[in-house]
Amino acid sequence: MSKRSVLGLTYAFEALKEHVNVDTLLKKHGLTSANLDPTAHIDIATELAILNDLVDYIPSNDAGISVGAIFSLAGYGPLGMLLMSCETPFQATQIGVKYQKLTYLYGELSLKIFSDTSALCYLPHQLPEKVQRFIIDRDISGTYRLIEDLRAYMNLNISMTELWLPYPKPDNAATIEKRYSCPIIYDQPEARFYIANEELQRPFPSTNKAACGLYTSQCDQLLESLRGSEDQLSPAVKNHLSLFHNNYPNATEVADTLGFSERTLRRKLKNEGSSFQKIIDATKYEKAQQYLKQGKESIDDIALKLGYKEAASFIRAFQRWSGMTPAKFRRHKGPT
Repeated sequence: MSKRSVLGLTYAFEALKEHVNVDTLLKKHGLTSANLDPTAHIDIATELAILNDLVDYIPSNDAGISVGAIFSLAGYGPLGMLLMSCETPFQATQIGVKYQKLTYLYGELSLKIFSDTSALCYLPHQLPEKVQRFIIDRDISGTYRLIEDLRAYMNLNISMTELWLPYPKPDNAATIEKRYSCPIIYDQPEARFYIANEELQRPFPSTNKAACGLYTSQCDQLLESLRGSEDQLSPAVKNHLSLFHNNYPNATEVADTLGFSERTLRRKLKNEGSSFQKIIDATKYEKAQQYLKQGKESIDDIALKLGYKEAASFIRAFQRWSGMTPAKFRRHKGPT
């Protein structure tokens, strides 16, 4: 399973320490505060499950912005030093995209170059609806903090010309607009940080080719150490899918989130005697049994929660899994 620095969680707990009991939350996932040693790493599926629980404690829609705002440059380790040793902001942006797996993002970074401006783009992974907005705000705010820190350390007056956000204009738009201090365009397909090309070509005063080579080597080594281990992947995929309802991710989206290519994910699951379809069926079957035993929702509503467009498709799937219809299962297994 691919891993990342535990610092991302540490920042979240620090920003929300007045609202969350860290030890209680970690215990649920078999961890302790000792696991939050700044040098430790955590697998992506476990981190996402913790974040999914963490949002139950957040006080407002501004929480993701607040967490991202404390993602300091120092927390990126060798990557931060590599960015500071680059020749220009443009080179630093290219480096950031290349080594994005050393960040805390749940999305994909890319760089798009236009005639007068360039855009650092962030396309969020498909995540559980419960935690999606929090992580998007955290990642965008954290990326902006990285830009701010580089600008401050290099004493360069570089500003964004425009920011795109991948959701409709929310109730807390005033807080968002205060955070970024530039024109904001909402409801876009991805986030984009637009910066003038002229400003991206300004030389960094601390550029150092020797240091750049050294930190590049360290980043390469760190990337290799974070690559997926030979741990069983099936449980991680199942745990990730269990966080969803209604709109389940496909194999490509799950692979992106967990740090694999789809081909690698399918190969690993096959080697474990499983498959993505088997796991998503098992996940939906478990959820269906829980909903039916509770006896509170109609078959139509349960079908929608499991991602089926119509009850008939759910009924056929449930019969295939259990050998009986959902209604019969409820009569035999539901509340008395």
